[in-house]
Amino acid sequence: MAVVAVAVESPLPHLDRTFDYGVTAEQAESAQVGVRVRVRLAGTQYDGFVLERRDGPVDPGLSGLERVLSPVVVLPRELARLCRAVADHYAGSLSDVLRLAVPRRHSGVPAELPSGPLDPSPAPLDWSSWGDAPVSGFLESLQAGNRPRAAWLATPGRPFAPALATLVAALSRAGLSAIVVLPDRRDVDRVLTSLAGESGVVTLGGELGPAERYRNHIAACSGQARIVIGTRSAVFAPLPAPDLLLIWDDTDENHVEQRAPYYRARDVLAIRSHLQSSAFVVGGYSCSAQAAQWLASGYLRPLQASAQRIRSDRPAVGSTHDVQHTVADSVTRIPRVAVETLNRALEFGPVLVQVGRRGYVPLVACENCRALARCATCDSPLQMTPVLGCPTCGPVPLWACPSCGESRTRSVAVGAKRTAEDLGRLIPSTPVVVSTADHPVSQLPAGRRIVVATAGLEPDVPGGYAAAFLPDAGADLQRSGVRAREETVRRWFSLGGLLRPAAPLLLAAPTQEPSYSALLRWAPRWIAERELAEREELCLPPAYRTVTVEAQASEIEELLEQVGPLAPRVLGPIDVSEPGEQVTQTPEGLFPDHRDRHRTRVVLAVRPRQDELIALVREQVRLHAARRDSPMRVVVDALE
Repeated sequence: MAVVAVAVESPLPHLDRTFDYGVTAEQAESAQVGVRVRVRLAGTQYDGFVLERRDGPVDPGLSGLERVLSPVVVLPRELARLCRAVADHYAGSLSDVLRLAVPRRHSGVPAELPSGPLDPSPAPLDWSSWGDAPVSGFLESLQAGNRPRAAWLATPGRPFAPALATLVAALSRAGLSAIVVLPDRRDVDRVLTSLAGESGVVTLGGELGPAERYRNHIAACSGQARIVIGTRSAVFAPLPAPDLLLIWDDTDENHVEQRAPYYRARDVLAIRSHLQSSAFVVGGYSCSAQAAQWLASGYLRPLQASAQRIRSDRPAVGSTHDVQHTVADSVTRIPRVAVETLNRALEFGPVLVQVGRRGYVPLVACENCRALARCATCDSPLQMTPVLGCPTCGPVPLWACPSCGESRTRSVAVGAKRTAEDLGRLIPSTPVVVSTADHPVSQLPAGRRIVVATAGLEPDVPGGYAAAFLPDAGADLQRSGVRAREETVRRWFSLGGLLRPAAPLLLAAPTQEPSYSALLRWAPRWIAERELAEREELCLPPAYRTVTVEAQASEIEELLEQVGPLAPRVLGPIDVSEPGEQVTQTPEGLFPDHRDRHRTRVVLAVRPRQDELIALVREQVRLHAARRDSPMRVVVDALE
């Protein structure tokens, strides 16, 4: 007989602990640590995971397992420990993390997969194709059994997918294991294409089908795969002891989970690197504020090509603000200097024009008062397609501004289709290809053509683009948000990997902007350190840990009293109730405190006692759930 400690999959925060259950003789063989089971708790059946097993006598009054759902181990001890650490780090519950980390069981996948070593005779590592001495030195240290941590600032003019494929193939053949986390499925496919069927490699991510994701999870758990490549959920890949953890483009918003506990893939890998003593690499053409902080503290060391190579390969950056504009430039957002630059570069290959929006004219406004034009039926913003219309209700032949009565409109934003139309007139006899979310293009052959694409959907071309132009660069600088500049810098520097070495890169942006200066000199670390210094002054992450709490006003007041001794910096509270929201009474006893049913939000920023603050907030969430109060939403280090 045995007793097992089970973590139940329940959304209730106050059930975030283990519960003991007895194991019958029939279940003794299958009820091992890491398997999925079904239990009964307070009259309700829950699925759960066995986290611990103790052999010995069982208390007769102890409830037994309902059944073992599958004998396959899907939650090894190391992964369970990581999930617990992530839940504590983000003031969440273990159940929230487990539903993201462990895929649902699929009956189409066999309970047992083939076993045996993947490669009984590992080959020696070969880094000759990398060329960069700092990177080669890092990999040699990894081969020697060390577990270094580094920030890899990639060289412009070099696509990242072949470099990552070279790394993955070398690690696999040498018998080393790794987890590589990329922003989206397009990036994963790029690396897999460059790998050309390397054995021992599986993919993980939310975009996979249920059967494939469950099969790949088991393969990683059982040792049939030593390399896992995927999107953000791949951070929980159940490799026993990964030698290397690598994340590419860590500032991309796709690396942030949109469900509780709202984890960031980069931080989860950093936690895992500490728990499992793995090497850790943050890679990208740009440098995040968090990476800059880690570099300054010595937690990471920089991996970068020589200054001479960067000077020779960096883009030839220019601005349309530096030239005298003609009368024709006043009626088009593609000035003459951009047309001439693109026309010259077309002799050497395809050129790229990156725009901020898809569609024709996605936003229009009143010509007189500049109020945004909206549909009278559904209130959606009107757009030109190229006729004026609503994306939901269809064409709007007659429109008048409700404020001033004006019927004429003007464009507020220009989309990819309108940009392609303008380029077709300005550079005739040249094919124009549009790649946006509604019509993505993954690859194009070499040759003379203009590519108009939104950020992140640029087609791959052999050898890279001969030139690039960003007509919406000025609008990028005007975006609001805490991480707006960091995101702008990421997009601009990422173009360096799409261009050929020393190719022209033209921006419609003022030259006095620090972001433009950083791109001109190819100084990603400098602009990241500047961003970090500003976050320090504003008490924002990563200089400070922030905890954003949304709850009823009375509950926020109670929370502020509890955290008062920690002396956090308090931003807010602010009312986040919807305008015109009706305050309704709830059944007696469900919410005992009816003083205020409006939702408010507060941001708590702290640095020296951050772990104490997060633990205290997490305990308050559990207490409110146990008292059946209204739910509290907690986000640690929120993006905005």
